[in-house]
Amino acid sequence: MISATDGWIVGSQGVALRWNGSSWVTVSGPNTAWLYGLDMVNANNGWAVGSGGVIWHWDGNEWSSVDSPTTESLWTVDMVSATEGWAAGSNGTLLFWDGNDWSVVDSPTSASLQSIRMISANEGWAVGSGGTILYWNGINWSVVNSPITTAFRDIAVTGSMGWVVGNNGTFLRWNGVEWQTAANPPFQPMNGIDMLSSSNGWAVGNNGVIKQWQNNTWSIVSTPTTTNLNAVAAVSSMMHGLWVITDSFCAGMVALGQILVALLPLI
Repeated sequence: MISATDGWIVGSQGVALRWNGSSWVTVSGPNTAWLYGLDMVNANNGWAVGSGGVIWHWDGNEWSSVDSPTTESLWTVDMVSATEGWAAGSNGTLLFWDGNDWSVVDSPTSASLQSIRMISANEGWAVGSGGTILYWNGINWSVVNSPITTAFRDIAVTGSMGWVVGNNGTFLRWNGVEWQTAANPPFQPMNGIDMLSSSNGWAVGNNGVIKQWQNNTWSIVSTPTTTNLNAVAAVSSMMHGLWVITDSFCAGMVALGQILVALLPLI
């Protein structure tokens, strides 16, 4: 979500939808690739990535296909600015955008990287299968110690606090020094997380589970569905601002406000 009146969804077979403040409108793309990751720099600059290393770029008027240096599936993309960004995917694939081209960057892992989140040009995180956690220090990516080996689905870091979610109801918390497990029943697999601040955030998972972080705890929020929820992007902290898209994405959506839940691969 760019704002409460502008947002995007991408999905299977080149599906791209845009929210204009009152309805979702289909926007044509350059091919029918399966798209898994999406990030907008602003209303006139955005990126989507997907199967077979496909990369799309939004220039404010249309989506176009951009040369990719890999044929590995890309699950996630996160832009620092219009001239700097990262994408990640299968077999530890890491790509860097320098404002002109995407290039492959040396990776310290062969794990499937499901989520990448950049705090700045000099700091970022990526997580994936087998409990993999990577850290970017502005020079290179390195493996960070993880307390468990379950598959991680998503990561969100704000200020000195960070969270990772994954299979088996996994929640990891970053305390500024190390990642530690945090128990959060019910133990449904968690697929997506987004933090508005260190004191407010959202997480979603299988069987329609939605949790909100506030008052220093995760609490379960009432949900209208038992369908798996795969990712979340928050506009505001209010429940009346929530959009949810489930595994039944191609069949329809459940509108709850102004948070967007988009599709991620469940592999």
